[in-house]
Amino acid sequence: MGDKPSGQFLNTAEGQGWDLHWIRNERWGGFWSKAIYEFSLIHPDPLTWEDDAGYWRPDQHEAETDLGSIPPPLRGILPHDQFIIPFCFHDSAWRKGGLWFCNELDGEWRFIQLSRRRSNMMLKRWVRSMGGVFAQWPILAGVCIGLVLQWVGKGYNRLMKGRNRG
Repeated sequence: MGDKPSGQFLNTAEGQGWDLHWIRNERWGGFWSKAIYEFSLIHPDPLTWEDDAGYWRPDQHEAETDLGSIPPPLRGILPHDQFIIPFCFHDSAWRKGGLWFCNELDGEWRFIQLSRRRSNMMLKRWVRSMGGVFAQWPILAGVCIGLVLQWVGKGYNRLMKGRNRG
């Protein structure tokens, strides 16, 4: 793949090809609070990723996103706000286990399962395509750190609930 992005997003204007709405805040990793948003595609020309293989879209229904599972202390360091679209695609791939794919835009779409590792590599590619050549690796590292902290925080919360029962 090299340093040159091998794909691009189509219909990227918010409110035309996609939309994002805040829905709630929730505890994150047992340590912080994070905002949760509802991400949805707007038809007839929804947000789409185009690459050499074909066209990719997140789940056709509304999906939740936290705009990157990056720990709040690292959000001040990592330029995550300019990569909303890649985070929405990544969260959809993680939560749904894949993305929708089609060889041609007007063809038949089918769901393609993606491993979490492949979803992470696609996040790096999507960030790079939006000008994040230097940000792609730190953002991927931030997401991985965030996932570990969430896992640790959930375990800590379960432990504390067990202790509080008496």
